[in-house]
Amino acid sequence: MTDTNATFAIHGITLNATTREAFVDGRLLSLTKTEFRLLYFLTTHAGDAHTRKQIIEAVQGADYPVTDRSVDSQIVELRKKLDDRGRLIESIRGFGYRFKSSGA
Repeated sequence: MTDTNATFAIHGITLNATTREAFVDGRLLSLTKTEFRLLYFLTTHAGDAHTRKQIIEAVQGADYPVTDRSVDSQIVELRKKLDDRGRLIESIRGFGYRFKSSGA
């Protein structure tokens, strides 16, 4: 993450790239490094659809040995941790995922 904006917020989710902390309505989430990167990528690209491969490359790098199903597993865990905000991560059947840009 090379974004110079340290703090980003959308739909009551606040992410701090410097401290790698994420909050939902002020409540600190306990996220793994990968979950934080995944959430940061999806939220900072809200409204854009991404393939699993694009997500892997953005979160782990192009040469990272991971399967598409690993992305699905990470999404499931992230949705759980986001509670009701987890519905903002949309599955796009046969393609990948998108974070809703509006309509929380």
